[in-house]
Amino acid sequence: MCKSLQHSVKVLYLLWKVYFFLLYFKTLTHSYKANSISLKKYKRIGVSIKYFPAQPNLQLEPCSCPLSNLNPETIEKSFDKNKKDEPHKFYNELEINTYLNSVAKVLGYRAWNDYLKAYDNEMTPFLKENGLTDYVKDEKQILSSAPIINLTLRQISDRLFLSGRPLPKAIFSGHNCKMDYIHFYASHLNEYLGYPIEYFNHTKILIKTEEYEKITSDRNIDFMIPIHVSNFIQYANLIGDMFIKNDDNVQNEYLYQSYEHYRGLVKQEEYIKIAQHIHELFLKSKKGWIAIIPFSKHLIFLKADDGKYDFVFKNLRTEKHCYPHEGYIKHKYIPSAFREDYDFERWQYFGFRRDEKSAEQTDLWHEKDRHEAEVEFYANNELFNYPSTHEIMKNYYIKKGLYKPYNKQKIKPKKIDSFNKVEIDNKTLYVSNCITIEEFSRFCEETNYKNDRSKKLQEIETVNYEEKDMPVSVTWYDAIAYCKWMEDLHKVNARLLAKEEFYRLCPKTNSNKSITDPLCNRCNYDTKIDNTVSLYDYKYSFESELIFIMDSKEFHLDNKIIMQWRKPLQYIEKNALKFCINETFLEWSSEKGITLSALYQYEKMDNSTLYMYFFAPDSNNKYKHIKTCFRVCYEEGVNEY
Repeated sequence: MCKSLQHSVKVLYLLWKVYFFLLYFKTLTHSYKANSISLKKYKRIGVSIKYFPAQPNLQLEPCSCPLSNLNPETIEKSFDKNKKDEPHKFYNELEINTYLNSVAKVLGYRAWNDYLKAYDNEMTPFLKENGLTDYVKDEKQILSSAPIINLTLRQISDRLFLSGRPLPKAIFSGHNCKMDYIHFYASHLNEYLGYPIEYFNHTKILIKTEEYEKITSDRNIDFMIPIHVSNFIQYANLIGDMFIKNDDNVQNEYLYQSYEHYRGLVKQEEYIKIAQHIHELFLKSKKGWIAIIPFSKHLIFLKADDGKYDFVFKNLRTEKHCYPHEGYIKHKYIPSAFREDYDFERWQYFGFRRDEKSAEQTDLWHEKDRHEAEVEFYANNELFNYPSTHEIMKNYYIKKGLYKPYNKQKIKPKKIDSFNKVEIDNKTLYVSNCITIEEFSRFCEETNYKNDRSKKLQEIETVNYEEKDMPVSVTWYDAIAYCKWMEDLHKVNARLLAKEEFYRLCPKTNSNKSITDPLCNRCNYDTKIDNTVSLYDYKYSFESELIFIMDSKEFHLDNKIIMQWRKPLQYIEKNALKFCINETFLEWSSEKGITLSALYQYEKMDNSTLYMYFFAPDSNNKYKHIKTCFRVCYEEGVNEY
């Protein structure tokens, strides 16, 4: 009887596996068909890669308008197609005449009729005279499609229109030029030379050797970059002139983008010599260059030696401006702290915030500004304190007086019951313990969030089949939606804890040395491993903490299987705040997609790193066998909207 029962269970288990395999196969097939349809549509409509920021009139919100052709007839025909394909609701409110006049203004004309006349009488003859015969719709047809040189039209446009430097003759983009790195063939060259290729002065010799010529001939390579790929990346910018062909009377400038802790930019002397040498090699190359042909102050053509051409204009964008959480969460569920981030992104793109009706376009050389922001940050900090590119850019523009954050009124909020008052970094925070299933359910009941919740977010029901007083496991978007509810309910600027705040408040579990973190292999984050311990020596078993249930039987790994705690959670306490130290328990931070562990975090030492784990913010993290909770905080004396 017992054997018969075992046999039946095995059969059921096999049938269950077959069922989900077929379900998975069906999903793949559906995905493949969808992608095929999408690909056909993509080929049919062409590649729209250029946008310009526009606010046609004060009655309409600003929007990203496409401009990927200069032919008036094509522009007019593309309007309806782009309007149908464009998901941005503000673009859908545009009328064709409004759009055409906006295009004309970007190209330097007062109205669309003026552009029509100029196109026939000026631009068409100009194209013929300069041999601009084959317009490309995909930027990679004129820029290098290889990852060796990966310039963008936005970089080129900003350098030509916003840098204030003399207009160059050409830019080395790698077009139609087969390139490789010399260090990929180091073994051949080491043998030939009798010493390893390690120093820059060796590469000067190499380009004159027979072995170098043999490799380039055998591999059909036009140009071999004479430094290591990791170093070349630091030169791959248009802030300096390494990729630029200037007039002879223009003094070339070079930049090696590498930064040091508490110093800023690394010493440039030796790196500038290398850049100058590579620049000289580029100048000797007959391939890889695209000529700069200015038509007007608003329009410049880029011409390759095979007749292919593209064009750029001032304030060109290579991407649409999208609401940063578009499709994942409605704007009404975004806390104030996150809305300001959106306003800053909007300001960078359009030149004004959402509380301003209109403003002149802010001309920002984004590549150079980001570089200077990085230099300023590293002059006063180290890598492990890096907040985000978004944050350092915002602080940079605030210090320069270009961007002004909102003027808010200071408040002294009342203490919310169950929140604990703590002092940290000269500020007073009110912090909750981890939000429970019961508390999150109350939020869902008192709002319409359950119905408003995006279908793009992974379900959270199967990870919350627990007692109501247990910590709730949710996506990052669910967590910030709860913060917005708390903000409206208690009139406080509620948010999630920042990662630095979390590690200041959480008790230290290991202060002596870094140890192997079993989560790092599953969470895509490099951690410092003790020299005597191998990561793979640690046998991590999530089954010791979690149980997977389906129809009252234990199973594993399926989206519809319930994931529950196997035994009571373990906590440590500090400042009347409880922190769970289970291996499979993480907390969301205010930084999008970053989770934190109370178990694997240590005293910060020299050259050490804070332990954090990156997940998709729309994920419930069950696929990694993790439960992810969150806690809410607000600051005393913080400015409110």
